[in-house]
Amino acid sequence: MELSSPVTNLKGVGDKLAQILGKLGIFTLWDLITYYPRAYDKCPEIKKVADVCKPSAMGEDVLLRLKVKISPKLSYIKKYKILSCVAGDETGSVTVKWVNQPYIKNILFLNGTYILRGHIKVKGTSFFLSNPRIIKTDEYEMLKSTYMPVYPLTKGINVQRLQKLVTQALDTADIPKEYLDESLGFMDYAKALHLIHFAKDRKDIEKARERLVFEEFLFFILKVRELRSGKRAENTFKISSSESVHKLLDSLPYELTGAQKRTLDEIFADMSSDQLMNRLVQGDVGSGKTIVAFAAMLATVDAGYQAVLMAPTEVLARQHYEALNKLLDVAHIEGVRCDLLVGSMSAKEKRLVHERLDSGETDIAIGTHALIQDGVRFHDPGLVITDEQHRFGVNQRLRLSVSGRRGNGTCNDNEKNAAVSAGGDDGHERVTAGTDAMIGGAPDTKPSFGNDVDSYSAQSVHTMVMSATPIPRTLAIIVYGDLDISLIDELPAQRLPIKNCVVGPSYRNNSYNFIKKQLSQGRQALIICPMVEESEAIEGENVTDYVTQMQEIFEGYEVACLHGRMTGNEKDEIMNRFADGDIKLLVSTTVVEVGINVPNTTVIMIENAERFGLAQLHQLRGRVGRGEHQSYCVFMCTTESEEAKKRLDILNKSNDGFKIAEEDLKQRGPGDIFGIRQSGDMSFALGDIYSDRTLLSRAAAYATEQLKLKEEGAGNEGLFARYEQYRRKNLGAVGL
Repeated sequence: MELSSPVTNLKGVGDKLAQILGKLGIFTLWDLITYYPRAYDKCPEIKKVADVCKPSAMGEDVLLRLKVKISPKLSYIKKYKILSCVAGDETGSVTVKWVNQPYIKNILFLNGTYILRGHIKVKGTSFFLSNPRIIKTDEYEMLKSTYMPVYPLTKGINVQRLQKLVTQALDTADIPKEYLDESLGFMDYAKALHLIHFAKDRKDIEKARERLVFEEFLFFILKVRELRSGKRAENTFKISSSESVHKLLDSLPYELTGAQKRTLDEIFADMSSDQLMNRLVQGDVGSGKTIVAFAAMLATVDAGYQAVLMAPTEVLARQHYEALNKLLDVAHIEGVRCDLLVGSMSAKEKRLVHERLDSGETDIAIGTHALIQDGVRFHDPGLVITDEQHRFGVNQRLRLSVSGRRGNGTCNDNEKNAAVSAGGDDGHERVTAGTDAMIGGAPDTKPSFGNDVDSYSAQSVHTMVMSATPIPRTLAIIVYGDLDISLIDELPAQRLPIKNCVVGPSYRNNSYNFIKKQLSQGRQALIICPMVEESEAIEGENVTDYVTQMQEIFEGYEVACLHGRMTGNEKDEIMNRFADGDIKLLVSTTVVEVGINVPNTTVIMIENAERFGLAQLHQLRGRVGRGEHQSYCVFMCTTESEEAKKRLDILNKSNDGFKIAEEDLKQRGPGDIFGIRQSGDMSFALGDIYSDRTLLSRAAAYATEQLKLKEEGAGNEGLFARYEQYRRKNLGAVGL
């Protein structure tokens, strides 16, 4: 079968299962085959109760062989069903608790002996085993000697069923033949695809992952290089600093830093030159990228064009919208119409904004992905800015950086096809085909917004992308190869440095008391957990259980949870309530890494901090310290590993994101393939630009070599044929 065949072609996949798979983003055989494990689980050795019921084992993933001493009892706490019993071994006893799993009462018997796997937690001075999995003896014998894959799952499908489907897909799909040179030393491609799901040992995982990550990086770099090598479009939007820009900057209660001024000079030099701007503005959290963006947008409006700013979340889009309007009032800048366009708006509200964008009544548009949906047409756009651009990827960035400019001509077939392709019709978010016409066609062949292109001529605009992810310049040159780079490497003088501390589980209660003190002073707080729910079988706290505990501990305060499995509307509602101050304590996964700006939040506690990369921890820390009050970050380290403590000490001693990124680069090895993803940078399925930096560099060198050979008519034909398949069939281009 073709890799693009729907999963319903597989035996046993009907409409119901197809819908469940669709929730995971699995629609085709290729989606299924490349739905890689997020981690691998090695079953721990059986321990004794006395060894784990102590503060140093708090949060530890443990395996115990226990005899039930007191029969299970079911109780109710709010909307939760709590099943608990007492079990033990010859060294002691421990309370065992399950949340919302009442059926377990029917499989546990008094005096029965069971192998239980769960996490040790503490309440007051009492220890308990939380939500353990019951493992049969024969299953344990198998688990001892294998690495079990761990996938992000949803209700209605388990690991065993998913693996059966993956096996069927691998057996029936037309897996591409290996095309890389043997001299590169990689595992065969088909073998790598198999072993990434069904590894026998650690070596299998490492070799399979190495082959697949190299390809991810290689195709990403090839696309970026092609974009870069294309002729830069002629600038017909001459934009310079203007009166409104001076009024805006003069009205600020502070002076721009030298880095901000330098970046603005680079932006205006670009926009007033003979070629269109295509620039990345990279700056640490709180370095002042937004005011630079606002200044560029106002200059664009003064020059007679529209400006567009796209943010990754509705909350951040609304905050940008409100901040800009406030600045316009303070600076007494009149006649500039700013509109907001986000997905939660009513159809009528969207229609009115669409009309104003089309007519040119709107000068500045701020929004989310709603800005690149069908039916959105701009009158005369001159500048497009994407905030936290690594959340969008190359193609989504390009969909926004090319636009339908109002005109009396019509698109040619290539332009129309490109626009339709950019709109996407496959029902999910893997958007890759929208730039094919640009890469393969004439430099001035650009798709428009959406699909309705008949009355529009394709026209390029100035492009600026912003990122607070502190990527070292050596990596940024590779990853952002299609962009010129500006670096805002100074923080405003008025910002109070965040106070940091790295603590162990024994300090957890002290941390809770500190958070209570902050809440009593009217502040707000965040607690970050690495997982959504405990069933993912990875050691670490999860928001599902954690929020229940916090609601008890922080009684009297509004406590809520936030995670990526919520719907968009649910997430926006929670973040809006937190931004408005209704929610005082938010327990969240890393979904808050970007897209939320609540100056009243003064403390963030990050559970299992050792499980994150330093760059991501720094991004999370950036959710506090955004207001006038002193802010604090607590890194909760639940491991005795000296290496982990050494890494976290870097964050403890520095708030400089770029310094942290460089140190992270020095310290990180080949990546923690047995844990959760270390970094949120870019949207690669397996690759990590930090821990896989050697592979990234090799892919960049190989891409350079092959592109040069291609010009000479001697490149790797198999490589470029496969690359073309990726681009045309939308297969596996996760990082694009």
